[in-house]
Amino acid sequence: MYSHMPWGKTLATALGGVGLSRVLHRLFAVVTFGYAAYHLWHILKGAFIKRDLAMFWGPQSMMPRVRDLTDLLGMFRWFLYLGPPPKFDRWTYWEKFDYFAVFWGVPIIGLSGLMLWLPQLVSRVFPGWILNVAMIVHGEEALLAIGFIFTFHFFHNHMRPENFPLDTVMFTGSMPLERFRAERSDEYDRLVRQGRLDDFVVPPPTDGQVRFSRVFGFTSLAIGTVLIVAIYVSFISRIVG
Repeated sequence: MYSHMPWGKTLATALGGVGLSRVLHRLFAVVTFGYAAYHLWHILKGAFIKRDLAMFWGPQSMMPRVRDLTDLLGMFRWFLYLGPPPKFDRWTYWEKFDYFAVFWGVPIIGLSGLMLWLPQLVSRVFPGWILNVAMIVHGEEALLAIGFIFTFHFFHNHMRPENFPLDTVMFTGSMPLERFRAERSDEYDRLVRQGRLDDFVVPPPTDGQVRFSRVFGFTSLAIGTVLIVAIYVSFISRIVG
C-alpha cells in the first residue's frame, strides 16, 4: 500500500525485492491459515468432544460477559479519579477485544488474499471487479490490523507503567507471583481458595531466556514503532496532499 513511498521501497529492497517479498507473504499466509485452523479445531474439540462447555462462559471463557462491561466502566471511573481500579480475572475485556478482532480479521484477510492469490480461478466464478474489491479489503484490513497491533496492543503490553519498557511474558511464559496477584487478583484469590496456586508456580526464567526476550522483544518493538510512525505520516500526507 505504500510502495510509492521512499520508506516502502527501502523496506521492500531490504526484504529481497518484490519477488522474495511475495514468497514470504504467501508463506506466512499458509502459516496463518495453519494456526487459525488449529485454534478452531481446539475450540470444536473442547466443546463437542471433551464437552468442556465452560469455555463458553465463566472466568476461563473468552466470550464477552456482563463482567467485562462493568470492568470497562470501572476503568473509565478510575481514569477520571472517580474510583479504584477494577479487579481482573483470567481474561480482561481488552484481551477479549484483541482476540475477537483477530478471530474475524483472519477470515477476512485470508479469503481476500486467496482471491488475489488465485485470480484465474476466482474470475471463472465471479466477475472481474470482485478482485478489485478483494484488493481493497485485503489492504485495508492489513493496515487496520497493523495499526491496532502497533498502537493499542503495544501500549497495553509494553507501554503501561507497570510493564514499561517491555513485557516478556509472551517469551518466558511466566510472570512474578506478586505481579500476577496485582494484575489478576480475582484469579489469584480463586486459585488460593481452591488450593491450586502451587500447580501454576514454575521456576523463574533462565538468563538465556531473559536475554532472548529482551533482544527479540526490543527489536520487534523498535521495528513496529518505526513502521507505525511511517504509516501514520504517509497516511496524513496523503490526506493533506
